[in-house]
Amino acid sequence: MAHSHHHDHSHEHNHSHNHHDHAHHDHSHGHTHHFDIQAISWSLIIAALLNFIFVGVEAAAGYFYNSVALWADASHNLSDAASLLLALLAFRLAKIPANSRYNFGLKKTTILAAFFNSVLLAVALIFLAYQSIARFWLLNSEVFGLETAAVAGLGIIINSATAFLLMSGSKEDANMRGAYLHMVADALVSLGVLVSGVLIWLTSWQWLDAAVSLAVVLLLVRSTWSLLAQSWRLINAAVPDAVDWEKLKHAVLHVAGVEKVLELQVWALSSSENMAALKLSFKDGLTISQVADIQHKIKHLLEHHHVQKSNIEIVFHSHNHTCSH
Repeated sequence: MAHSHHHDHSHEHNHSHNHHDHAHHDHSHGHTHHFDIQAISWSLIIAALLNFIFVGVEAAAGYFYNSVALWADASHNLSDAASLLLALLAFRLAKIPANSRYNFGLKKTTILAAFFNSVLLAVALIFLAYQSIARFWLLNSEVFGLETAAVAGLGIIINSATAFLLMSGSKEDANMRGAYLHMVADALVSLGVLVSGVLIWLTSWQWLDAAVSLAVVLLLVRSTWSLLAQSWRLINAAVPDAVDWEKLKHAVLHVAGVEKVLELQVWALSSSENMAALKLSFKDGLTISQVADIQHKIKHLLEHHHVQKSNIEIVFHSHNHTCSH
């Protein structure tokens, strides 16, 4: 009974120690936001609205001016507008507290959204590849080069404005950084479409439109496949890409006082937050304060390895009992 009492005390000590850790450490490990979330939310909403409106304009222009390159750019913009909404969703869902049914809140919805986003983009890419290849064989429809270039020019302005809106948040948060980089890439794709439009207008090389469309498709295949594969892995509780499992295990094993790493599982709670469950064997003869100090060091170490939440089970072989934290 004495052992049980002492480890309950250590449990309380450890929790107060962890609260101290979060209150007084200035290190940013990705699970706290030191910027105005309200302002960021508005930036994302405005950016997403601008992009969704432009997608409609660009798709209609692609139809009227016979440009598959504009359709390709519209697909790219649609995907990125969805990624902006995904970043906004991540912020909103992070605020929803856990309850008795959803112990981790609704954060994992961001992973499902990323998966469906990548599936839709993959379908769009297959359609665009088909249209582009068909256009090579059937160069009988005239592409309006100057009009295409003008619409692409509007795309550069909108994407650059969106990137500027997201620039401040991109320095603080991974989701925002991803959205910002997508917008910069969009501006570059629009520049490519603009150049091809001007060249078509000057030279009447109709095949350029299909070539640029195929180039955009090929540019997006890798990132789409990467997002699809990554979100599929996270849905199936695979170790997140940001976490090196072997390196993490090795680091935990080398914390003074840890004898063995008996179990280590790491999975994603959301698209930006990870959790680990560890079962560790501690060396005998440690005091309660030493055990609490080791746990504190391990939790801090996990944060440096992109694991924001953790559950640690400690095994003491000589006493034949365990203690979970």
